[in-house]
Amino acid sequence: MKKILSIALISLILVGVLAACGGRETEPPYTRLTQWDYHPSYSFILTSVEAQGDNLLLRGVIARDTLTPEEVDAARAEGSIEINGETFAHTNIDIEGFMPRDRLYNARTGEEIFLVPAFFGEFEGDDMRYRMSEPDGQSLVRKRTGMYREVEVDKTTPVEIWRPVVELREWGYLELFAPMETSAHVFSSDAGYDLPDGFPFDGAFLLTFENGRCIHVRWNR
Repeated sequence: MKKILSIALISLILVGVLAACGGRETEPPYTRLTQWDYHPSYSFILTSVEAQGDNLLLRGVIARDTLTPEEVDAARAEGSIEINGETFAHTNIDIEGFMPRDRLYNARTGEEIFLVPAFFGEFEGDDMRYRMSEPDGQSLVRKRTGMYREVEVDKTTPVEIWRPVVELREWGYLELFAPMETSAHVFSSDAGYDLPDGFPFDGAFLLTFENGRCIHVRWNR
């Protein structure tokens, strides 16, 4: 009888442990970044910042703001495409003008994405992809790749922040983006800078490395 009770007790403990483990969110495995050798349309989406003495550990996921021609052809043929867990219907192709303009529409959220041809090769017409843009033409949509990365930076590492600036011209107002130099400690404290809304998590980072160390960070909205 005691043996049966012992087995039952052990079984209950195992069930409790498994249930507790199953209720936790599994943290994705992060790979340390020591160089940036991705396509120019790729960037680093920040998800967390952790102070480690004089350094900061930046964790995030690699994302891209373009779709390949093969992905767009598949969306045209199948009528939809999945982006960041959401299904977007391929609505229409405007074939008038210089290049076709595809549209994607999410019926659940109402989000609309414009696909604009962009070229990244050394010569005109090379490496054509479709840049994903919101209707305002300024905000980019970024598709997460599932590649989780982390990078350690010194708190004094320069961070170049690009923010919108409005300038008055003879014909009216011109809105453009201009860089603002600051330093990486804005991640973890109030530095008194006039930071753009959403910094640092709502934009994307481009990282520059030298001898395996991150020496410069640029944030784009």
